[in-house]
Amino acid sequence: MVAGATVISLISTALPLFTIPFSYVINKETISKNAFMGIIITLIGVLIILF
Repeated sequence: MVAGATVISLISTALPLFTIPFSYVINKETISKNAFMGIIITLIGVLIILF
């Protein structure tokens, strides 16, 4: 399967959605309000592009 530029762009944009929760679980780092808002805004942006 070949992924288009849109799919690869969404994956690279959504990378903080995966790294921030993993850093919380693995390294016990605290998530700031700015990081949490960034996750929410990124998630909304990805959903807008998908639909």
